Amino acid sequence: MKAIIIYYSLEGNTDYTAKLLAKELGADLLRLEPVTPYPTDNKKFFAGGKDATLGIEPSLKPYSFNADDYDTVILGTPLWAWTMAPPLKTFISGNNLGGKKLAFFVSSGGGNDKKCFAKMHRLTGAENAPCLSVVDMLKNKNPDDIAKVKSFAQKVRGM
Repeated sequence: MKAIIIYYSLEGNTDYTAKLLAKELGADLLRLEPVTPYPTDNKKFFAGGKDATLGIEPSLKPYSFNADDYDTVILGTPLWAWTMAPPLKTFISGNNLGGKKLAFFVSSGGGNDKKCFAKMHRLTGAENAPCLSVVDMLKNKNPDDIAKVKSFAQKVRGM
């Protein structure tokens, strides 16, 4: 299995989870970065939430990705306004992931990820893709969440 984890992270929780997962799977990592960064102070809730709610697709800094190099693609995002962060939506819209085994993970401050996963399934056409939801991984480093990452990695290996 040749896998890549493609994700956006604002404050490090999604990054931490992506790196744990990459270690478990031996996967490559691609961290998406918008040309205009989102604020990390309290303005993030307005700017990020507004863009997520309106379906804005911000321009991304150049990245290198060739779908033909991978059979498995794992997409990760923080949860913003009950959906994915806009940089991940930009990536999904701009890349053909057809024929790939897909899996998704969401990091959040409190869960409520069902709408986000439904949207990810709908946008990619991967209705049965396995999903992982973790809460504040970087801050908490909860052993139960780390075990969930390992279990998710097993599901991805078994796809």
